[in-house]
Amino acid sequence: MPKRDPRLQCRNGRWHIRVKVPEALRTAGIIKKREFRKSLGTANLAEARRLLHMESIRIDAEIAAGWRKLESTPVATLSRSDLDYLALQWFHESENKRVITSPTGESELSREESEHDHLYWEAVLADPNHPDCSVTVHGTVQQIFLKQGISIDPAAREFAHLFELIRRGMLEQERRRLRAFRQDFSRGVGDELFEHVHGDRPLQRVARVTLSELINKQTTEPSRLALSPKSKIKAAGQARLFKEVIGAEKLISDITRDDAAALVDVLTKLPANASKRFPGLPARDVVDIAVTKRLAPMSRISAKSYLSAFSSLMEFAISRGFRTDNPAQRLSVGSDRISAKDRRHPFNTEQLNKIFSAPLYTGCKDDQQGYAKRGPNIIRRGRFWVPLISLFSGMRMQEICQLEVSDIAILDGVDVIIVQDDDAGVKRIKSAAGRRYVPIHPELKQIGFLEYHRLMREGGERRLFPELTASEASGYLSDNFSKWFANFLRSAGAKRPRTSFHSFRHSYRDALREANISPERVRALGGWSSGRTEDDYGSGLRASTLANEIEKVQYPGLNLGHLHVPFPSAR
Repeated sequence: MPKRDPRLQCRNGRWHIRVKVPEALRTAGIIKKREFRKSLGTANLAEARRLLHMESIRIDAEIAAGWRKLESTPVATLSRSDLDYLALQWFHESENKRVITSPTGESELSREESEHDHLYWEAVLADPNHPDCSVTVHGTVQQIFLKQGISIDPAAREFAHLFELIRRGMLEQERRRLRAFRQDFSRGVGDELFEHVHGDRPLQRVARVTLSELINKQTTEPSRLALSPKSKIKAAGQARLFKEVIGAEKLISDITRDDAAALVDVLTKLPANASKRFPGLPARDVVDIAVTKRLAPMSRISAKSYLSAFSSLMEFAISRGFRTDNPAQRLSVGSDRISAKDRRHPFNTEQLNKIFSAPLYTGCKDDQQGYAKRGPNIIRRGRFWVPLISLFSGMRMQEICQLEVSDIAILDGVDVIIVQDDDAGVKRIKSAAGRRYVPIHPELKQIGFLEYHRLMREGGERRLFPELTASEASGYLSDNFSKWFANFLRSAGAKRPRTSFHSFRHSYRDALREANISPERVRALGGWSSGRTEDDYGSGLRASTLANEIEKVQYPGLNLGHLHVPFPSAR
């Protein structure tokens, strides 16, 4: 079910539109009322949604004009839908002036003019290059912009687009007048844009919003503006594919079930990271290469996220009155038949021993470019600690990389790591359940984690791992670390199918199972949610209770004895 537009309200069984006037415009006296209210004259929700769009455009146009008047700044650009509406509005007002005065439908203007005049102007307006056409239409376009308080350069594409619409509108009017003069009451073939616009009826506009314009509108929604940088990058990539496969300039009202099915076909064949592996190549060409070379497609999970995003975009179009149905409804990219549990495997004991016996943990040249080369140094900084912390706490990569020195604390007499986000959005957690504290495992203490923390605190550091850098694109510390860890796994000889950094969290979950810890305490130690309302009650388990449980987490066969040797410096 699409979410109902907040502007649409039901009163006494009838639908109304209600839009609040911005305080600044009301205070300045530009719009002298608190809100726009109007009955849509129907009890049918589908019909109300259709009418809502037309009224919303009118109201938004009035509010936009008010802002322009308040700020006294010229408008630089107008969307295609804005220009379409200006043309429709002008056409409706012009038609409204043609008052019908006879049973034949012949207007006063038609009786005064000769058939020759109508034929002449029909020929003139049919030719965009005719001097009389250029002068007449150009003047009308300027008057329309002037009336709206809009300043547009005549050389701009917006001016050219409205010029063509008004020329078509004038041509449609001449043809209607000619039929009226001849008392030809057949419907005739009219211009599709103005076909349903008549002066004696309310203006009912069919939405003419392109896919590109709709995406831009959705991007400015408050919920979208609040997305994390990484989510915005993902959404932008999805939008690029939609525009490429379906067509950026395709009207939303013209998108069919076949278009949505074509998108699904691409999603089920497009390989992972296609834009990076085949830069500049159209998606359909990449699909052809992938099919020919039998390249593995992106995971069904990734394909499903694309389809879900497109379906949400269509629901957004419905909520704004741009269309009445979702062409992606009930479409599917299928399933890869891999259970959620098996999408990532835990590290086995052999992999864990290879990871923690790599040069980084036994002696390397340095922990930057020389981390895989044998040398005399064991440098206990971010690259050293992040994998160990994940193995013994189940924390996610970003949760660890973003830790601050103040996140290591004592609660209930227990040393804990506090996992939390911040108001600035610099520190992030995956979900509300991820906000937690995790007792520091005895193995981490034995390896020297608390000593490392003390040195960071005494050194005046704010971040626990200050040398870790954030991705310029997303702002996430985990992005750069993730790329490094993928290379580290290969250099350590520990890379296996379906294993990655997240495999530490799977290993931790298996260790909790082996320890026979209760489900409630497992969720508290890992930041998992049961989805039950009862989780919202109470203040949670005590740190001392969880400390007793986390001590049971063990990895039989894993040898970390070589890391128990004290070091004079943790940096």
